[in-house]
Parts: sequence; structure tokens; C-alpha cells
Amino acid sequence: YMPEGLFSAYYVATVRDVGVVENETDNSKDEMYSLDDFVDYTMEEDEMEREDGVPYKLRMLLIDRTGRELQVHARMSEDYIDIEEGMAVVGVLLSTESEFGSLAALTDLFIPELGVWV
Repeated sequence: YMPEGLFSAYYVATVRDVGVVENETDNSKDEMYSLDDFVDYTMEEDEMEREDGVPYKLRMLLIDRTGRELQVHARMSEDYIDIEEGMAVVGVLLSTESEFGSLAALTDLFIPELGVWV
């Protein structure tokens, strides 16, 4: 059931860039760590969360077949360590606009190759 005026669409994209950030509002590429730096990461041992009370965030830049990009953030998890550029991503987008010029919500994203929900 969709409330009146809310449109939904499947979203199929590819990971264009992926890494870890401390602050999701800082879009500087210099502030993004490689997932290779987090091979031993666990949510339970998140040093940033222990020190600052705020955990590391996964940042993914996605691109669909029409060239539209979507940047998403999620609390970092050890499940995300193997995400790589070029992997397929699927999800559902919700918008109040039929052309999806702006988003109202985004479901969890699924990376089929890894069997991982983000």
C-alpha cells in the first residue's frame, strides 16, 4: 500500500565509489578511507564510536544506467568490507514526484553478489 501521492520505483545501479567516512556531511574525497583500511573492523570494536559516541559510516556513490548518481550513507558494519566498485545494487525509491526529481525515502539496498543489505 502506497499513500496517495507517493510513487515507488525499483532502483538498479552500480557501485561507482565506496569507502568509509567519519562525517557524512563532508563530501571531500580526502576525508574518505578505503575499505582496505577496515579489514579487521567490527561494529563492537568501532574505535570512533568508543571515543566520540558516533560510529564510522559507509559511503557509497551509486550510478544507474542513465548516469544519475545517488550517494548513500549507512552505519559501518563488518558486512560491508567486501563491497567493491562495479558491484550491482538494487533497492526501492520513494518520491512524491512521478519523475523522481527528489526522493522521499529509500529502502535498504541489496548487493546480490555479496548477499548483503545496506
